[in-house]
Amino acid sequence: MGVPEDEHPAVVDKLFRVVEAAVSPVDTVVVFVWDTIYRVGDGHEPYRPNLIPASRSSIQGLEQVTLDTDTSPSCAICLEDFEQEPITRLPCRHHFHVHCIVQCLEISHMCPLCRYPMPTEED
Repeated sequence: MGVPEDEHPAVVDKLFRVVEAAVSPVDTVVVFVWDTIYRVGDGHEPYRPNLIPASRSSIQGLEQVTLDTDTSPSCAICLEDFEQEPITRLPCRHHFHVHCIVQCLEISHMCPLCRYPMPTEED
């Protein structure tokens, strides 16, 4: 992004001050940080992981369940409560909103919580 590495801490600090000023204390800001691993070489080009999506058939075959408890746990992806709506259970037994986990599995075949590998087209 064109920011010299020695200026990164100051830029990150400024970013958080701007966010703190713009967001009320009650709101929650969720930030996903992608670690970039640098290869040792001529250009020090950033390494981008080759994410492999889950197979369409494995996504379509996910089990749909409804929670029967009064206490509604929340989806670990969007952090919203399940509220007695149908949810999806992965083979690793983690539960998510259908639309949330489908979006994730279309990018990566791993469970976002435990990295359980779902089948891929390559399998």
